[in-house]
Amino acid sequence: MRKIRGFKLKLRVKEIQRRAKKARLDLGALGLGTEPQLQGWLDKLSTAAAPAVLYDSFPAEETGGLSPMPGLACSLAVATLGPDFDVLADRIAAQRPDELPLFEVAAQAALEEAARFVLTLVEDEAAEERCGLSPIQYLESREQQSAILAKLEGHKIGVALGENGLRPIRSTAFSASWLLKSRSRAKA
Repeated sequence: MRKIRGFKLKLRVKEIQRRAKKARLDLGALGLGTEPQLQGWLDKLSTAAAPAVLYDSFPAEETGGLSPMPGLACSLAVATLGPDFDVLADRIAAQRPDELPLFEVAAQAALEEAARFVLTLVEDEAAEERCGLSPIQYLESREQQSAILAKLEGHKIGVALGENGLRPIRSTAFSASWLLKSRSRAKA
């Protein structure tokens, strides 16, 4: 099992603007209509985040149904933005509730960025074995989350299973299967 803490998350202004527009959020009404204003707000979020990931790869038969599709192996991962990020969410909810939907958009983008970070590392490992990765599968059922936390020892990065899912709230669990790449035939 590999554990990485404190890596840098890049919350991109254009990506957050795109997601905010899709969610029908008015950034101008929040005082975040310009790129520098939004970047300053995102920088504050980034400093509150304490990203951490746990991941490992296992033979397919050892993953207990957590793999998204049959393959040679399966990589399992847990990512979190840390407990301070949840504290910041509570503070925003109490002091500036109109910013909370944008906060959730940014938190989701940050979790997806953490997942991409892990997948690039796993992809390099899989490539050494002449494998590619399946699409990512987020593990959302209580049984799946419990199984992955037990297998990866989620407590090592402070992630546990609460009544309503993973704790801290801004955490995620996911898997990707290793699929053997077909060899291309040389042309005669």
